[in-house]
Amino acid sequence: IWIRDIGIEVFENAIHPNGGRGIMMRNDKARVFNNVIEVLERKINDEYGGAGSGDGVLGCQAGGTYGIQIEDDGGSLTANADMLVYGNDVTAYADECPSKALRISGVPVDSVSHICNNTFRAVRKHDPGPGTEAVSGGMAPGVVYLQDNSFFADDAYIAVDWAGGTNAYFSNCTFSLGSFAGNDFYSLNYANKSSATGLFITD
Repeated sequence: IWIRDIGIEVFENAIHPNGGRGIMMRNDKARVFNNVIEVLERKINDEYGGAGSGDGVLGCQAGGTYGIQIEDDGGSLTANADMLVYGNDVTAYADECPSKALRISGVPVDSVSHICNNTFRAVRKHDPGPGTEAVSGGMAPGVVYLQDNSFFADDAYIAVDWAGGTNAYFSNCTFSLGSFAGNDFYSLNYANKSSATGLFITD
């Protein structure tokens, strides 16, 4: 489901594509609540296989599968973005491709968004297998409050990519290992490309 207009509400759906992603939030004041989402990406994309499109080699979309994604792409979000995500049960499976239960790909400066009372799982179908991250992205420069959420992962609870991350506040959240978590698990995983200051985790 791709939210492409202002003030759209997506609620009480069962979302389980055979291959792909769950909900993408790309416009202001979107509300996503009380959905059950199960996603899994497969190597079915010509664009991301081999040397590129048209070579006949299939691959995973960049980043693998996402359960819920907040993305500002070319100004689709503004300072009034004010996203709200609550009451969702999200499972992103890694089988042929990596998985991320919650992906935040930038939120505009001066915006405030809330993600609360959700369960986010990023887990493998088998071990060994592709990477899993409960929360992933460049969480900047707007403010995101993540409160009373439960996070499960096999590889990393919070992963900050090349874009860096700031202004993310985790409070009263629980973090639990998945069934295939190993010795190389990271609670916080930083790509060390851009600034990753202003991330807070509190009881």
